[in-house]
Amino acid sequence: MIRTQLPDEGKALNESIGQAAWLSAFRHVLPVEAMEAHFAGRMDVSCDYWPQRGVRLGRFVAEIDGEPVGFIGLGEYAGGEGEVRALYVAPAWQGRKVGQTLWNYAIEFFRERKVPAVNVWTLAGANSCRFYEAMGCESLGTGTLFLGPHSATCVHYRIEC
Repeated sequence: MIRTQLPDEGKALNESIGQAAWLSAFRHVLPVEAMEAHFAGRMDVSCDYWPQRGVRLGRFVAEIDGEPVGFIGLGEYAGGEGEVRALYVAPAWQGRKVGQTLWNYAIEFFRERKVPAVNVWTLAGANSCRFYEAMGCESLGTGTLFLGPHSATCVHYRIEC
């Protein structure tokens, strides 16, 4: 089941799902100590593509038997397009079609709003690159994520609705 995130559960979802998914997915790309420092509020993160973002449109949660197992954050993007800002699945639930279900929900969300295309960025070399390619996205180029003194290449994907 996919539902809208409740107003008071964002922090808990970030801690229970987002952090574990980040550490699992990106540990070979960024230092674990730097990611942990970010989650503890001791290190800032930014991306050179963030100026292309518009307003947040919502965050949606995947639940199985009443337990949150993943979430997706959606927003506006440059040129009237949409963006998947976050798609995280708890590591124990990865490979069980939770991510695909959240992705399909997002595509339908944007289609209903007549948004022409959806953009998503992820770190180069992560399994998520293969996921977005399998979902039909095209790579449009790269950008950079900055995590304190560290940086990593990001890949920009896009799919037409």
